[in-house]
Amino acid sequence: METAAVAILPFPYEGGVSYGKGAAGAPEQVLRASHYLELYDEVYGHEFHTAGITTAAPPAIPSDAAGMIQAMETASSALLNQGKFVCVLG
Repeated sequence: METAAVAILPFPYEGGVSYGKGAAGAPEQVLRASHYLELYDEVYGHEFHTAGITTAAPPAIPSDAAGMIQAMETASSALLNQGKFVCVLG
């Protein structure tokens, strides 16, 4: 994780869902499917994964909106302070 330029932050929040359930499982499913992506980007002619990509542990997600926002800020700030480009899945 120290040398990776990109950090994926799974954020399984489901508090804003108005219809059905399952959004909280999306980060895990996207990460699982990512194993099937091609590494070479034909448009850019580059393998961007060589910059290093790591997946952070998902933070504990409070059930209230204010707590969720605080958890998002804390988790993403910690990664940004390490110089990571943060991609949130959630």
